[in-house]
Amino acid sequence: MADHPGNWYGDELAALYDHSPLLADGAGNPAIGHLRSLAAKYGGPVLQIGVATGQFALPLARDGHEVVGIDVSESMLGAVRRRMEAEPADVRRRLSLETGDMRDLDLGRRFPLIAMPGNVFLYNLTQRDQLATLATMRRHLTDDGVVVIDIFTPDLRLLADGSAAVRSHRFQTPDGAEYLAEQTVQVERLTQREKLRMTHRRIEPDGVLGPALFTELTMRYVHPAEMLLLLKVAELRLCELVGDYATGQRKSAYDGPQVVVARRGE
Repeated sequence: MADHPGNWYGDELAALYDHSPLLADGAGNPAIGHLRSLAAKYGGPVLQIGVATGQFALPLARDGHEVVGIDVSESMLGAVRRRMEAEPADVRRRLSLETGDMRDLDLGRRFPLIAMPGNVFLYNLTQRDQLATLATMRRHLTDDGVVVIDIFTPDLRLLADGSAAVRSHRFQTPDGAEYLAEQTVQVERLTQREKLRMTHRRIEPDGVLGPALFTELTMRYVHPAEMLLLLKVAELRLCELVGDYATGQRKSAYDGPQVVVARRGE
């Protein structure tokens, strides 16, 4: 987001995005299958807001759908373009990329499926921004189309405690390089903001840690009931509220995934 410069993926972080457990789930992300099933049902063209490195958009293009991918980060768009180089010409033709901000995007066309996976919606740090983004989605949606928004609901224990939670992972990139990724999560309950401070260090062959690549992301988490109210104010009508990608079951617990599918409403 333009007014929150910490929420930005530069070239180095974009290169690690698909491999770090702190950033993405890679090709095994169950949300990919969910999005492909929606695209098969509603057809294209598909608008993806927050295209990241293309982990969702490319499977849709391979399935034969026209996809327009939007991102505010040129580094992420560059990562998608590099991945597209390995794709057949017909897949490359079906995926187009544009720089844009989800709060004020206006492409002058409408789509039967608009997707915002990967918690992108949570980078809206105010209700004004949240409603502006939902207005963007409604403006680009066909009368019989749907939007799908994938976000998380924080662990209730983290909300109750309020102290920092720490995660640490080792992972390997396709070229064989090893990395140590560490993340500290701090919740500000009054503002509903979650600060994620992440450090990635390459582990050299002799075990020595290389220089730290540091980034800080800030998200505003959304309670399930709050999300329903935001949809209503934005004149979007809830169709589904899924809490488990693997089973497609309706959301029944507070924390965990929150996958919203909605249509244009009155």
